[in-house]
Amino acid sequence: MAKVRIYEIARELDLESKDVLSVAVELGVEVKTASSGVEASDADRIKAALGAAAAEPQPEKPQPEKKAQPEPQPQPEKPQPEKKAQPEPQ
Repeated sequence: MAKVRIYEIARELDLESKDVLSVAVELGVEVKTASSGVEASDADRIKAALGAAAAEPQPEKPQPEKKAQPEPQPQPEKPQPEKKAQPEPQ
């Protein structure tokens, strides 16, 4: 029987691998990383557990607020030093 990787289950359910991984561990499936493979029967159990969890509304992660950057102030023009008139060559 072919093994299914945790990240494949996550992609199929549109979830993050770490969430699928934690559910697998809660169900007693021996996995360590998102690239760990599980039997099809375990994958079905994980999907069923996540399907029930997916039916519940998940609170969205708060997005970090972007700090408003002040608009750059126009710099006052610096007075140009006056050029001294040089005598014209004759």
